[in-house]
Amino acid sequence: MICSTTFLSGCLTSQGGSAPLPQQALCFLAVTAAGGGAGFALEDDGPTTAGLGLLVGAGIGYFLCDADKKPVAEMPADSDGDGVTDNNDRCPATPRGTRVNASGCALDSDGDGVTDNNDRCPATPRGAAVNSTGCELDGDNDGVVDRMDDCRDTPRGQAVNNKGCHMIFRLEGVNFENNSATLTSAAKTRLDEGVQMLRTNSTVNINVVGHTDDRGADSYNMNLSENRAKSVVDYLASNGISRSRMTAVGRGEGSPIASNDTSSGRAQNRRVEFIVR
Repeated sequence: MICSTTFLSGCLTSQGGSAPLPQQALCFLAVTAAGGGAGFALEDDGPTTAGLGLLVGAGIGYFLCDADKKPVAEMPADSDGDGVTDNNDRCPATPRGTRVNASGCALDSDGDGVTDNNDRCPATPRGAAVNSTGCELDGDNDGVVDRMDDCRDTPRGQAVNNKGCHMIFRLEGVNFENNSATLTSAAKTRLDEGVQMLRTNSTVNINVVGHTDDRGADSYNMNLSENRAKSVVDYLASNGISRSRMTAVGRGEGSPIASNDTSSGRAQNRRVEFIVR
């Protein structure tokens, strides 16, 4: 019992007497020995009571000395629940359910500056200009993105080809005599092909656009081009094409397709075109 009354000052050492026992072990042994000593002193039967005191002391020592244990390290917090802990998260407020990279920021698979959770076009080609939803720009809303559009100012509602340009049908030979909106017999024969095309494509609607050469005043030529377009619409309607599918438009002398310096060029410019809308 000598050691039990003096171990707090370092009596107990590890086996070999060179190194002191750990602080937690010393605490445990101290309380256990104290319990045994108290039991021995209180009763005459000594050893039996001392044994019970040792057990009681050991139980008390387990709980008292357990406070010396080092606390278990807490897991780092992950405030937005994206699987990246706050200490490594560069985007700590990512919305729940968002796919993120190793830095905790929302993925942008196509690198267009719009994160995948907001990107309606997640496979945009690298370097393409996009809108706020991650889709390529289409300035004239013709269904052909600007990157591939050769005609970026197409009027709204005009049908276009895969290059974003008007679908224009020019019937060669539908020309007019100088200063006239009357269809020649040759022009009517050519327009019969237009009648057939419109019958075959019954859902197609068109603008019938009239043009002139540059002789005469601008205002006169504008009026003449409208009359030429109306002459074509009248002929098509007389052959069974509904007027609701056609609109007569005059463009005057402003859109030549040949030089106005020659008679043959001026004849080409006196024309009518079908533009699908």
